[in-house]
Amino acid sequence: MLRLGNNPVAPQDCSVPARPAAKFIGERRESHRRADVGGHGDYAAVPLSTPLSDYSVKAMSASGSGTITSTYNPEPTDKSTKIVFIQVMKESLDGIASKPSVTDPAFAYQDGDTTSDLNHVDYVSGERDPYYNGDDAGDFGTKGDATTKPPVAASTTDTPSYPDGNFPAGKSNLLYEFRTAAFSAAGADQGTYYGYADWTYAKAKGGPAATAVAGSKTGDPGSKFKGAVALFCSNHGFVLPTLGGSKLGGALVGAGVGGLAGAGVGALVGGPLGAVAGGLIGAGLGAIIGAVAGS
Repeated sequence: MLRLGNNPVAPQDCSVPARPAAKFIGERRESHRRADVGGHGDYAAVPLSTPLSDYSVKAMSASGSGTITSTYNPEPTDKSTKIVFIQVMKESLDGIASKPSVTDPAFAYQDGDTTSDLNHVDYVSGERDPYYNGDDAGDFGTKGDATTKPPVAASTTDTPSYPDGNFPAGKSNLLYEFRTAAFSAAGADQGTYYGYADWTYAKAKGGPAATAVAGSKTGDPGSKFKGAVALFCSNHGFVLPTLGGSKLGGALVGAGVGGLAGAGVGALVGGPLGAVAGGLIGAGLGAIIGAVAGS
């Protein structure tokens, strides 16, 4: 989201695309939400190893100057009914990565969600899910759906900001690095990362701020990104959807229902032993039917 000092503000659109000279990892932060309360980040201050020439993804994109717009256009093989964005970020001051509270005490609540390599999900206090355009009251943007005709693209925006008054004593250069990833939160391929975009926000004390988009890639956003997401989910009691999760849930429910039904029928037909046999058979059949129904 956006972040102007510590006051929430509405995101604004900018139409001037930017390309950076260097690549960095970001996070889902609130500098946007920090800048106001509408953004997220990923691994600020951590240079990416991927050359700019390798960023060439049409489905996933990030663009803009000042306000960064992230978009994911579903591809023919996608099966998600709920495409969301997760943003992970890292902050640094004068080239040294730091915890959120060091760059801005107002974000000290994110320290506990920051990994040992200083990456964290970009979120605002009170959020339950790690999504930028999810189901929390402060989330915004359009959730994507690959199953409709035509498919619905997922999109959101982020407008970072860092006033000069926020600089700690003796510090003069701030860098936020973000990685914004498109994620399937529901549907046949739930738990799948479709792609990600990397971008940065840089501010020198007394000078203008600048955002820069490195580019986007398909697939997995990497272990550091997923480590930050896992830490957030663990700390906030959120269960991130996983591939095959609906099948497992259907199997468990089906096994329970089938087992009870089988036991009842078995008891009527064959007494206690029949109840046991019927319960086992019913649970097995129920699990199979439930898994198929949940797929």
